[in-house]
Amino acid sequence: MLRKERRLPIQEFIGKKGKLVKSPYFLVKIYSPSKEFSRFGVTVSVKAAKKATERNRLKRLVYNFIRDYHKEIPVADYWISVLPPAAGLSKADFLKSLKKLLDSSF
Repeated sequence: MLRKERRLPIQEFIGKKGKLVKSPYFLVKIYSPSKEFSRFGVTVSVKAAKKATERNRLKRLVYNFIRDYHKEIPVADYWISVLPPAAGLSKADFLKSLKKLLDSSF
């Protein structure tokens, strides 16, 4: 899990416009930075994984990736939504796809 200051309060960003980057597995909205560091929010819908344990596992994968990789990502606010096809990926493919998407968004 990320430190509280690095977490994005998603409720404040619903309906706001930002840059949208999409892949078959993820949807990333990038907002202009409101702080001097990046903040991240992750959502996984019930359509992506029926069981809460599976949704939490997917969120943990994303948060652990961000914790290790956040220094290489430009400062902005990021809202990452995990789409249903991502639930069927292996851990390595999941992380590779997320890295590729975040690298291509700049």
